[in-house]
Amino acid sequence: MDEMRAREVLTAAGLPGGAELLALGENAVFAVGDLVVKTGRDATDHPELRERAEREVAVARWLAASGVPAVRAAEPTARLVEGHPVTVWHRLPDAVRPSEPRDLAPLLTQVHALPAPEGFTLPRRELLGGVERWLRLAGDAIDPADADYLRGRRDGFAKAAAALAPHLPPGPIHGDALPRNVHVGPEGAVLVDLETFSFDLREHDLVVLALSRDRYGLPSDAYDAFTEAYGWDVRAWEGCAVLRGARETASCAWVSQHAPANPKALAEFRRRVASLRQDDPRCAGTPSDRASTPVREGVFPSAAGGGWTVPSGGGRGTRRRVGYGVRLDHSKNGAPMALPRSTAATWILSAVAVTSGVLLTGCSASVSVGKSDPKLSADELAATVSEKLARTTGQPEPDITCPEDLAGKVGTTTRCELTADDGSTLGVTVTVTSVDGERINFGIKADETASPAAG
Repeated sequence: MDEMRAREVLTAAGLPGGAELLALGENAVFAVGDLVVKTGRDATDHPELRERAEREVAVARWLAASGVPAVRAAEPTARLVEGHPVTVWHRLPDAVRPSEPRDLAPLLTQVHALPAPEGFTLPRRELLGGVERWLRLAGDAIDPADADYLRGRRDGFAKAAAALAPHLPPGPIHGDALPRNVHVGPEGAVLVDLETFSFDLREHDLVVLALSRDRYGLPSDAYDAFTEAYGWDVRAWEGCAVLRGARETASCAWVSQHAPANPKALAEFRRRVASLRQDDPRCAGTPSDRASTPVREGVFPSAAGGGWTVPSGGGRGTRRRVGYGVRLDHSKNGAPMALPRSTAATWILSAVAVTSGVLLTGCSASVSVGKSDPKLSADELAATVSEKLARTTGQPEPDITCPEDLAGKVGTTTRCELTADDGSTLGVTVTVTSVDGERINFGIKADETASPAAG
């Protein structure tokens, strides 16, 4: 859907076709006087898009009844105009300042304290559910090998995410918890863009900013302000790397849909895929996980929407001191929940999902060169494998032992062993892929099953 088609739908809905375009992405968002109108993509072949729009209006009513500061719908249901879902919202007053991560935390506290709504059902957070649709929309504009690569990541992370054990009790979540989806007006901060509301792991809402910190340049002090205000740092959770990888995959695929009509989006997509392939924890360009870019700059902005209406009410969740800093009292009978220790199963979930089996390629290290083939000492190999595993999965550096030196001959393999905090172990296979002078390049693959701790 381009701007011209979105304006045609707007006119067909009886709204001014000359309205100001605020954002164009998954939806086209227009300012129409004191209202904001969101026009979705054609739902003729994708009925889930209409269902999502109808659910977003229902979520707005539910949040209003629950006293959660959020955008308010101006009409009781979504319209269907020439196959496109259209929703109408009250417009917020102008922002008094840009939103920050610390503004998001108390809003999430309130959302995460809510029980499931009555009268409608929140879906699971299918973070990877849109990948196939986005890649199909990209069509021939992207390299088929890149599309297949993202499909492989999607399948690997979907399997790993399904096996995660949550640290927080599952419940209602925003689903796209970023500062861009918070509007700070004269009466305080409110949530906008409610279409991804779900009932799922609450860690979904917290991993978003952890990823922004690690990959997209969110300053550490801004992230620390968020975790202090919320009360817990999701990076302490053993499943963090899995949800992070799933979101990275979805985010990259989301950009692809804009590639056919937007050269900047195509360049950004290529940067992201290269970053994922190279295990680069950072990403250049203009990621969608940053604040939305004004549409006039021609960079695929998010469809978070513009100003809406400011409700009142809402307070902060109950907090208590536990160990370091402050955390939410997500506990039973007042007893704090202990942070889980690393297990070998943790590494299976975090590592195997990264590239659907082969964890890493392109690892390398300097070696000693003599008259025979170059070799990498067992200790240096173990240190390199440990560092690469940690950097790629987001876990702390594991305890790795390798029984022998690695000979610099293509095809040579050796077996190393990862020992987790609880004493369980995981086998890791190292395979030499190429030798470049004094450097041995090798790939790493984690086993699919772990061995329990002895005794």
